[in-house]
Amino acid sequence: MPNEKRKTFVAREDLLLQLNEIAKRSGRSLYETINDILEQSIYANEVGVSMRDAIDNSHLLRNAKEKGMVLGLENIWREMAELSYSVSKEDALAAWSEAGKWFAKRYMIEGKSDTFSALKHDLESFVWNVPEFTINQKEREVVVRAICPNFSEAYSCLLLAFLTSCLGTLGFDVMEKEASRGSLRLKAILR
Repeated sequence: MPNEKRKTFVAREDLLLQLNEIAKRSGRSLYETINDILEQSIYANEVGVSMRDAIDNSHLLRNAKEKGMVLGLENIWREMAELSYSVSKEDALAAWSEAGKWFAKRYMIEGKSDTFSALKHDLESFVWNVPEFTINQKEREVVVRAICPNFSEAYSCLLLAFLTSCLGTLGFDVMEKEASRGSLRLKAILR
Protein backbone atom coordinates (compact mmCIF):
# COMPACT_ATOMS: atom_id res chain seq x y z
CA MET A 1 0.00 0.00 0.00
CA PRO A 2 1.83 3.06 -1.27
CA ASN A 3 0.58 5.65 1.26
CA GLU A 4 1.36 3.58 4.38
CA LYS A 5 4.25 4.85 6.42
CA ARG A 6 6.55 2.19 7.77
CA LYS A 7 8.68 2.17 10.87
CA THR A 8 11.55 -0.12 11.67
CA PHE A 9 11.70 -1.81 15.06
CA VAL A 10 14.06 -4.31 16.62
CA ALA A 11 13.03 -7.81 17.67
CA ARG A 12 14.85 -10.96 18.72
CA GLU A 13 16.06 -12.93 15.75
CA ASP A 14 14.68 -16.26 17.00
CA LEU A 15 11.19 -14.75 17.30
CA LEU A 16 11.35 -13.25 13.81
CA LEU A 17 12.45 -16.59 12.37
CA GLN A 18 9.51 -18.34 14.07
CA LEU A 19 7.09 -15.66 12.87
CA ASN A 20 8.48 -15.99 9.36
CA GLU A 21 7.73 -19.74 9.46
CA ILE A 22 4.21 -19.06 10.71
CA ALA A 23 3.72 -16.53 7.91
CA LYS A 24 4.93 -19.01 5.28
CA ARG A 25 2.62 -21.77 6.57
CA SER A 26 -0.36 -19.41 6.42
CA GLY A 27 0.57 -18.08 2.97
CA ARG A 28 1.16 -14.56 4.20
CA SER A 29 4.13 -12.24 4.30
CA LEU A 30 6.06 -11.53 7.48
CA TYR A 31 4.91 -7.92 7.16
CA GLU A 32 1.22 -8.97 7.11
CA THR A 33 1.70 -11.38 10.00
CA ILE A 34 3.45 -8.86 12.26
CA ASN A 35 0.90 -6.16 11.49
CA ASP A 36 -1.94 -8.58 12.26
CA ILE A 37 -0.32 -9.41 15.61
CA LEU A 38 0.11 -5.72 16.41
CA GLU A 39 -3.52 -4.95 15.44
CA GLN A 40 -4.82 -7.82 17.60
CA SER A 41 -2.69 -6.67 20.54
CA ILE A 42 -4.02 -3.11 20.22
CA TYR A 43 -7.61 -4.40 19.99
CA ALA A 44 -7.13 -6.61 23.07
CA ASN A 45 -5.78 -3.62 24.98
CA GLU A 46 -8.77 -1.50 23.91
CA VAL A 47 -11.23 -4.08 25.29
CA GLY A 48 -9.22 -4.45 28.50
CA VAL A 49 -7.67 -7.88 27.92
CA SER A 50 -4.02 -8.76 27.72
CA MET A 51 -2.93 -10.91 24.79
CA ARG A 52 -1.67 -13.56 27.21
CA ASP A 53 -5.05 -13.69 28.99
CA ALA A 54 -6.89 -13.89 25.66
CA ILE A 55 -4.72 -16.80 24.53
CA ASP A 56 -4.95 -18.54 27.93
CA ASN A 57 -8.75 -18.20 27.92
CA SER A 58 -8.95 -19.53 24.37
CA HIS A 59 -6.84 -22.53 25.38
CA LEU A 60 -8.99 -23.08 28.47
CA LEU A 61 -12.19 -23.15 26.42
CA ARG A 62 -10.71 -25.50 23.81
CA ASN A 63 -9.39 -27.77 26.57
CA ALA A 64 -12.81 -27.83 28.27
CA LYS A 65 -14.48 -28.71 24.98
CA GLU A 66 -12.00 -31.54 24.38
CA LYS A 67 -12.76 -32.86 27.88
CA GLY A 68 -16.46 -33.13 27.00
CA MET A 69 -17.72 -29.97 28.68
CA VAL A 70 -20.27 -27.51 27.37
CA LEU A 71 -20.99 -23.93 28.34
CA GLY A 72 -24.28 -23.33 30.06
CA LEU A 73 -26.00 -20.95 32.40
CA GLU A 74 -24.86 -21.59 35.96
CA ASN A 75 -28.28 -21.11 37.53
CA ILE A 76 -29.85 -23.71 35.21
CA TRP A 77 -27.01 -26.14 35.88
CA ARG A 78 -27.43 -25.78 39.64
CA GLU A 79 -31.23 -26.04 39.42
CA MET A 80 -30.98 -29.23 37.34
CA ALA A 81 -28.53 -30.68 39.86
CA GLU A 82 -30.92 -29.76 42.69
CA LEU A 83 -33.88 -31.28 40.86
CA SER A 84 -32.12 -34.56 40.10
CA TYR A 85 -30.90 -34.79 43.71
CA SER A 86 -34.38 -34.18 45.11
CA VAL A 87 -36.00 -36.73 42.78
CA SER A 88 -33.44 -39.49 43.39
CA LYS A 89 -30.46 -38.77 45.60
CA GLU A 90 -28.88 -42.17 44.89
CA ASP A 91 -29.23 -41.87 41.11
CA ALA A 92 -27.91 -38.30 41.08
CA LEU A 93 -24.87 -39.26 43.20
CA ALA A 94 -24.24 -42.29 40.98
CA ALA A 95 -24.40 -40.14 37.83
CA TRP A 96 -21.94 -37.57 39.21
CA SER A 97 -19.67 -40.35 40.46
CA GLU A 98 -19.70 -42.00 37.03
CA ALA A 99 -18.92 -38.64 35.42
CA GLY A 100 -15.93 -38.28 37.77
CA LYS A 101 -14.60 -41.70 36.73
CA TRP A 102 -15.05 -40.86 33.06
CA PHE A 103 -13.40 -37.45 33.51
CA ALA A 104 -10.34 -38.90 35.29
CA LYS A 105 -9.97 -41.81 32.84
CA ARG A 106 -9.47 -39.32 30.03
CA TYR A 107 -6.28 -38.15 31.75
CA MET A 108 -5.05 -41.71 32.12
CA ILE A 109 -5.75 -42.47 28.44
CA GLU A 110 -3.88 -39.34 27.32
CA GLY A 111 -0.75 -40.98 28.69
CA LYS A 112 0.65 -37.97 30.51
CA SER A 113 3.47 -38.76 32.91
CA ASP A 114 1.75 -36.99 35.80
CA THR A 115 -1.98 -37.54 35.37
CA PHE A 116 -2.78 -36.11 38.81
CA SER A 117 -1.11 -32.75 38.06
CA ALA A 118 -2.90 -32.50 34.71
CA LEU A 119 -6.27 -33.28 36.33
CA LYS A 120 -5.55 -30.83 39.17
CA HIS A 121 -4.67 -28.05 36.74
CA ASP A 122 -7.82 -28.52 34.71
CA LEU A 123 -10.14 -28.82 37.72
CA GLU A 124 -8.71 -25.61 39.17
CA SER A 125 -9.17 -23.93 35.79
CA PHE A 126 -12.68 -25.24 35.09
CA VAL A 127 -14.17 -24.39 38.49
CA TRP A 128 -14.80 -20.73 37.63
CA ASN A 129 -17.33 -19.37 40.07
CA VAL A 130 -16.02 -20.91 43.25
CA PRO A 131 -14.24 -18.24 45.33
CA GLU A 132 -12.07 -20.82 47.05
CA PHE A 133 -11.20 -24.11 45.36
CA THR A 134 -7.89 -25.74 46.26
CA ILE A 135 -6.27 -29.08 45.63
CA ASN A 136 -3.13 -29.49 47.73
CA GLN A 137 -0.82 -32.47 47.51
CA LYS A 138 1.90 -33.38 50.01
CA GLU A 139 3.68 -36.54 48.97
CA ARG A 140 0.92 -39.20 48.86
CA GLU A 141 -1.82 -37.13 50.53
CA VAL A 142 -4.29 -34.87 48.71
CA VAL A 143 -6.71 -32.42 50.30
CA VAL A 144 -9.47 -30.82 48.22
CA ARG A 145 -11.46 -27.88 49.56
CA ALA A 146 -14.21 -25.81 48.02
CA ILE A 147 -15.99 -22.92 49.64
CA CYS A 148 -18.79 -21.20 47.76
CA PRO A 149 -21.82 -19.47 49.28
CA ASN A 150 -23.87 -20.45 46.20
CA PHE A 151 -23.48 -24.19 46.88
CA SER A 152 -26.58 -25.84 48.23
CA GLU A 153 -26.04 -28.92 50.36
CA ALA A 154 -27.16 -31.06 47.42
CA TYR A 155 -24.70 -29.42 45.02
CA SER A 156 -21.85 -29.81 47.53
CA CYS A 157 -22.69 -33.52 47.86
CA LEU A 158 -22.83 -34.01 44.08
CA LEU A 159 -19.53 -32.22 43.48
CA LEU A 160 -17.97 -34.22 46.30
CA ALA A 161 -19.12 -37.45 44.61
CA PHE A 162 -17.56 -36.28 41.35
CA LEU A 163 -14.23 -35.37 43.00
CA THR A 164 -14.15 -38.56 45.09
CA SER A 165 -14.60 -40.62 41.95
CA CYS A 166 -11.93 -38.65 40.07
CA LEU A 167 -9.37 -39.32 42.79
CA GLY A 168 -10.43 -42.95 43.21
CA THR A 169 -9.92 -43.54 39.49
CA LEU A 170 -6.39 -42.14 39.79
CA GLY A 171 -5.59 -44.56 42.64
CA PHE A 172 -6.42 -42.55 45.76
CA ASP A 173 -8.31 -43.91 48.75
CA VAL A 174 -10.60 -41.40 50.43
CA MET A 175 -9.83 -41.08 54.14
CA GLU A 176 -12.18 -38.22 55.05
CA LYS A 177 -14.93 -36.36 53.25
CA GLU A 178 -17.64 -33.93 54.21
CA ALA A 179 -20.11 -31.76 52.36
CA SER A 180 -22.46 -29.10 53.64
CA ARG A 181 -24.18 -26.02 52.33
CA GLY A 182 -21.46 -23.77 50.90
CA SER A 183 -18.49 -26.09 51.31
CA LEU A 184 -16.87 -29.45 50.84
CA ARG A 185 -13.66 -31.10 51.97
CA LEU A 186 -11.98 -34.29 50.86
CA LYS A 187 -8.78 -35.97 52.06
CA ALA A 188 -7.29 -38.92 50.16
CA ILE A 189 -4.13 -41.01 50.19
CA LEU A 190 -2.43 -42.52 47.13
CA ARG A 191 -2.52 -46.34 47.27
